Amino acid sequence: MRDSGGAGSAARVRQLLADRGVAVRALEPLPGDRRGSRPWRVTTDDGRCLFVKLTAGRQRDAGRLRRCYRRLRYRQLPDGPPYSTAAQKAEHEAELLRRAARAGVRVPRPVDMTTGPAGEGLLVEEFAPGRPLDTLRPGELGADALADLWRQVALLHRAGLAHQDLRAGCVLVTDSAARLVGLAAATDRASPQQRARDLVEPLVTVAALAGARPTVAAATTHLGEAAVADCLPWLQPVLLSQAGRHALGSRPGLLDELRDEIVHRCPGCSPRPARLVRFTGRGLLLVVMLGVLGYLVFAQSGQVAMALGALRHAIPWAVASSLLAAAATYPISALALRLAAPGRIPFGATVAVQVASAFVNRLAPGAVGGVALSLRYLRRQRLPLPVAATAIAVDRAAGAVAFALMLPVLVPFVPGSAQHLGSAAVGRGRTLLLVVLALLALAVVAFGVRRWRARVRQARRQALESLRLLVRSGRMLRLLPVGVALTLAYGAALWLALLAVGLPSAPALIAPVVLVSALGEGVASVAPTPSGLGATEAALVSGLLLYGVPVHTAVAGVLIYRLATFWLPVLPGYVALRLLVRRRAI
Repeated sequence: MRDSGGAGSAARVRQLLADRGVAVRALEPLPGDRRGSRPWRVTTDDGRCLFVKLTAGRQRDAGRLRRCYRRLRYRQLPDGPPYSTAAQKAEHEAELLRRAARAGVRVPRPVDMTTGPAGEGLLVEEFAPGRPLDTLRPGELGADALADLWRQVALLHRAGLAHQDLRAGCVLVTDSAARLVGLAAATDRASPQQRARDLVEPLVTVAALAGARPTVAAATTHLGEAAVADCLPWLQPVLLSQAGRHALGSRPGLLDELRDEIVHRCPGCSPRPARLVRFTGRGLLLVVMLGVLGYLVFAQSGQVAMALGALRHAIPWAVASSLLAAAATYPISALALRLAAPGRIPFGATVAVQVASAFVNRLAPGAVGGVALSLRYLRRQRLPLPVAATAIAVDRAAGAVAFALMLPVLVPFVPGSAQHLGSAAVGRGRTLLLVVLALLALAVVAFGVRRWRARVRQARRQALESLRLLVRSGRMLRLLPVGVALTLAYGAALWLALLAVGLPSAPALIAPVVLVSALGEGVASVAPTPSGLGATEAALVSGLLLYGVPVHTAVAGVLIYRLATFWLPVLPGYVALRLLVRRRAI
């Protein structure tokens, strides 16, 4: 059967039922994730209400793809169900329903099973009364239904069966009873691990509705302390369905509450989680980023070799001082972000984010990667998106204002700086103009769409409130000296790198070098290459030549400066990024 969509499936269900002598009066598709099957509610001419599940076409293929993905990504998970066709799936579920019913488990009674000419499987059951758990609100699950749910699971396990898909949609409850449905993935040769994993999803789902303490108490009463304790290593988000993760997100800290309650009721159990995931999306992204960076390093190996060659003839103390000045930019940047963000965010983790930006920025144009990483970090600190974006914008704007405040001090000591500043302003002004035009276009589109209008207004209110809080707390003024310190740190790193390759320590060159480094970092933030690679070196060398620095000194000094600020932080940045991902800080 190739057509698994709406009208075609409905007509096929009617035909298959008619072939079995069932006259259909009404046919209604049912919502919900049925994992490879299309569910229907059927009303027959004699008034019976049936539940019909059709497996065919794309639905069967989707189930296979899902099993292949889970087998590839996760370890210690059970093999796939013992069927390879839609007809075998229907037969398997019908047989498991009969075995569960013989064990006393409250399950729907299978009525019929048929196979179509195209290999599709149709399973017909009595329509089971009750509401799925995912349609209940907190407080709606009664104590009797809660106890009966665990009673049904205990009966299932004592019969040697494991459901293996006990998500919220597969548990129907009434005021005082629970019913298990959807046994397509069930097994009649359940191992202890399979029975332990069976408890994870209902524990989370029920705890989100009734609380961790009543849930664990009822589970231990009917299943026993040992059975509940065995599920503790498997109590992890990766084993949850989408509905389970949604329930977990609605109650922050729910998993920790469940673990603490299980440990309290089952003394001596080990809370150490089992290793389940072979790879994560973030891990794959890090590997890809590392590969791209490796290619970038290989492509720029000549520049790196020249920088290392310049190091061999450089003054050691000046090189070490340049590295220290470059390293100082990370805690200073972290301090600026902390001041720009409302509330208190941890300083150590914020420094790690700035170090990780040194890796991420090597893979994205300008400072886009660092901005995205900081935004993700602030969101993980539970700041609303408009507030987090405002904090980053204030941080960047404060740096620009601090540089503008330094100009009246620097310009008198830098002859010919007006022309240099003018050309730099033209280059950055074009980029700034494009950014402003893009933001205006987004604002016009957002206000033009009615359903976005309210969100935009709410975001604007949150951003303005965040700005008012920064002004009232005095943080806005404290950002300016931090921005000045950051500019001076970059200037000191370039100055010391030039001293390392023989630049005379003439005080008259300090102001031009600071100005050139500030403009060079500005080029790095707007150039269309990763961290301004190529454009920044050209801007720095040309600026130094403009103020009388010899060519060989300027080139060697810039290479050492870029080694300290661009190449050497890559490895610590990668380590910091892995650490932040592992600790779920981003």
